Amino acid sequence: MTGTLCILRSEFDRLIRSLSMWIVGLTVGAVAAISALASSVQILGQGAVESGGGWSCMLDGMRTGLALTVFALLVTSARSLAGDHESGLLRMAVTRSTARPALVLGRLLVAPLPILGGLLVSFLGAWLVARSQLDFGPLVEQGYEIMSAEELFGEVRLALFATLPALVALWSFGLLVSACSRTAVGAVAVTLVLFVAFDLVKESLNPEHTYLVFASFSPRLADSSAPGQAAH
Repeated sequence: MTGTLCILRSEFDRLIRSLSMWIVGLTVGAVAAISALASSVQILGQGAVESGGGWSCMLDGMRTGLALTVFALLVTSARSLAGDHESGLLRMAVTRSTARPALVLGRLLVAPLPILGGLLVSFLGAWLVARSQLDFGPLVEQGYEIMSAEELFGEVRLALFATLPALVALWSFGLLVSACSRTAVGAVAVTLVLFVAFDLVKESLNPEHTYLVFASFSPRLADSSAPGQAAH
């Protein structure tokens, strides 16, 4: 598609050079570290877990970091097309023989950068704190080994992979709203309102229907997403 690679390169470069994105990344890592620290204090205070508490501590921190990442992804994707339309950049791209679908596809293909970035900083922030406070051995309670370290690592890895489709869907949802909006502020507002509104009403919906909505699987502080289930 005409112009897709050009848009992808420009969006990649813009995200890499964006000071706000670096600030958001550092904030996500710091929040994940603080959450992991709070979890480690709670685990050590209970004294119920003899070994392997680092896994639960790390997952608690990651879940908090990813919950913040979700809102960062929604805001960034919602601003992209609508913000460029508002500033006139989209019109300039079209006049340079860039196909309109390429404007959307290029921004969709750049999604792995912020998504994997959010996963990485959440993991690093939570892992560094958990490693300094607790061990990552087998899960042992009252002298009995419940899960080996290898099994626990497999659960963490599975939780991370299960989270990726939901994050990609979030980015795509933000782009959809952005493509239908004329201003960046309006696109961000509509995206966040719809996302939060689903959170408020999902408990009253049929469980079979809620699992058809991608937002049901996005990481939150209190949810049924993969990181939340793995942490408990």
